[in-house]
Amino acid sequence: MKKRNFKIMTFTTLIVVILFIFNYYNNNWKLIEKVSAKQIIWQDESKYDGIYVDTLRDQFNEKRSLIIAATPVTKNKIINENLKNTSKIFIDEFYKEAKQQENGYQEYLKKNLKTATFTTDYVQHFDVSFISKKYIAFVFDQYNNTWGTGNEKTFSKIFYKDSGKEIFLSDFFSSDNYLNILSKLSAKELYKKYPKNTKFIEDGTIPKKDNFDSVVFTKKGLLISFDKYQVWPGSDGIVEILIPYKSISKNLSSEMRELFIDSNKDSYNKKSSLSEIKPVIVKDTKKIKTKSVDCSVAHCVALTFDDGPSIYTDWLLDILKEKNVKATFFVLGKSAKIQRDTIRRIAKEWHEIWSHSWDHKNFKKLTSKQAKIQLTNTDAIISELIGHNTPFFRPPYGSYTHEMLTNSKTPYILWNIDPEDWKEKNRTILVNRMSLASQGDIILAHDIHKTTIAAIPEVIDKLKAKGFTLVTISELFSPEKLKNHKVYYNKK
Repeated sequence: MKKRNFKIMTFTTLIVVILFIFNYYNNNWKLIEKVSAKQIIWQDESKYDGIYVDTLRDQFNEKRSLIIAATPVTKNKIINENLKNTSKIFIDEFYKEAKQQENGYQEYLKKNLKTATFTTDYVQHFDVSFISKKYIAFVFDQYNNTWGTGNEKTFSKIFYKDSGKEIFLSDFFSSDNYLNILSKLSAKELYKKYPKNTKFIEDGTIPKKDNFDSVVFTKKGLLISFDKYQVWPGSDGIVEILIPYKSISKNLSSEMRELFIDSNKDSYNKKSSLSEIKPVIVKDTKKIKTKSVDCSVAHCVALTFDDGPSIYTDWLLDILKEKNVKATFFVLGKSAKIQRDTIRRIAKEWHEIWSHSWDHKNFKKLTSKQAKIQLTNTDAIISELIGHNTPFFRPPYGSYTHEMLTNSKTPYILWNIDPEDWKEKNRTILVNRMSLASQGDIILAHDIHKTTIAAIPEVIDKLKAKGFTLVTISELFSPEKLKNHKVYYNKK
C-alpha cells in the first residue's frame, strides 16, 4: 500500500512539473521567438526610479537656432517647479541669444558678407547625482555654441524629498567660511593637475558662490566641477576634482557629517549606478528565426520616434499596444539612462531601440573624437539595458559630416515624412501630415511632445485604412542588406 501511494505521489509530482514546464514555455515561447538578441531579466532598484525627463526641443532660422533642454520631473511638485524655473533661465537665455545672432546674420546678408558663423546651439541634460530616504540631488550639464565657439557649464541642486525645500551649499557647512575652505582645497588639488596654470586657477577658485555652483557629495568625497575655461584654457572642457572627506569633515554641519561620513548606508542607493547593474542572461536566442512582416509583399510604412524617452513615452506605448503597432525609437543616451524602466518596456513590447546620440548635439559641430564618444556612450547604455548593440544611428537634426559618415560603423537612418511636430502644435495638422505617407516611407515624430502623442491614434487608424502595415526599421529593410557609410531615407 505504501509503495502504491509513493508511486501515485511520484507520478503526481511528475505531472505537476511537466505542466509547469509546459506552461512556462507556452507563456514565454512568443518572447523567445521574437527577441532578436538576448532575453534580459533585471532585479535591481535604481536611483532613477520615479524620475522622468521633460524635454523641450526647438529649431528655427533655417536651423541656425537649435535648442534641446531636458528637465527632471519627480513626484514632488515643489521640486518640479524649482527645476522648471532653473531650466527656464537657460531657455530664456537661448531665445535672447538666438534673436541677437539672427539680427547679426541679417545685417551680414545686407552687406553681402556670408563667411561669418551665426548659429545658436544650446543643450541641457541632467543626471541624479545621489538619492537617499531624505535627500535627492541633480547635476545639470549645459552646453552652448555661438559664433562657432562652445562653452560648457555644470551645477548641482539638492532637495529634501518630502518638503521639496532646496538645500544650499552653505547648509552643508558649520561655518560661514566655507567658500574660503573650498577655495584653498580646490586650488591645491588643481595645482597637482595643472602646475603651470597658476593664473587660471587663481581666478577660477576665488571664494565666491559662482565658482562653486557644482559641488556634489559622493561616497569618496566632495566632487567639484569647474566650467569650461574656468580653471583651464578650454581644451579639457569641464574640469573635475575630488576632495576627500577627511579634508573637510570638521567643517561640515552635524547633519551632513552624519549623512556622508558617519553612515553611508542611507546616503546612496547601493544599486544606483547603471555600471553596477549587470543583466542576467536567461536565453541566447540568436539562432532562433524571428517572425516579421515581408515588406516586399505588404504595403509598409515605418513609424519612428526621436529624442526620448520622455515623460510622455509610456503614454505612447499604451497607444501602440492598444493599436497592435510596432515602432522604432531613436533614443538619447542621457535620457535612456534616467528612464531605464521605459527603455525596458519598449524592448519588452517588441519595439526597436536605436541610437540618436548621447545628448543631441549637432554632429556637424563635433570633432570625430567627440562624435565617437556620443555613439559609444549611447551604445553602452542601450546594450546594458536591453542586451544588444545598436546597428542603426539617426544623427540629431539629420546633421552629419561626410567624414563621420565614412568612418561610421552603422547605417544612418533618416526620414522622408517630417510633420515638424517640434514646431506645429495643432493635432489635426499633425495627423494630416503624417497620414500622407506612402509605400516604403519613414515617418519622423517625437515622443517628447504631448500634441504628437495625442495625434498618433488617428494617424495609425488613417494609415491602416489606406491598407498600410506599420512596421519597424528592421522590418522595412533587410538589416543585412543595409550598408555602413550609407544614408537611408525610405525604401523606394
